[in-house]
Amino acid sequence: MRCGNECSPELSLLAEPLRRRRENRELSAEEWALLRCSRCRGWLRPHVLWFDEFYDEEHFRFESSIRAAAETDLLVIVGTSGSTTLPNHVASIVHERGGTILDINIEENAFTPLARSSQNGAVIRQPAARALPELLRCSG
Repeated sequence: MRCGNECSPELSLLAEPLRRRRENRELSAEEWALLRCSRCRGWLRPHVLWFDEFYDEEHFRFESSIRAAAETDLLVIVGTSGSTTLPNHVASIVHERGGTILDINIEENAFTPLARSSQNGAVIRQPAARALPELLRCSG
């Protein structure tokens, strides 16, 4: 989450009571208050890219992501559909320079063909909660 008024570049987690919330009911006054910025009292918003927005360095580390991709030998992609531009661009850069791509996801996605055709690339069709601990055990 981040402040919708952009009073600070700080990111925060959704408040614990809202993360644990499972009921399908109206928010209480106390829960609504948890959706306010602690600094300016403006509304918090999800830290996502909405359709009328663009990737920038401040919020999404666009330029630094592209620079990192240009130097990356191994890209591990975990649990995403690949339906947004920046991750696809990063994966394409790594693939074009001959890097290895590992796609960990329970289903086919935009990164699957890149992982399959990358040097030493692989596709792991498992939930991340199972695949990542196993990957760590094998790498250590």
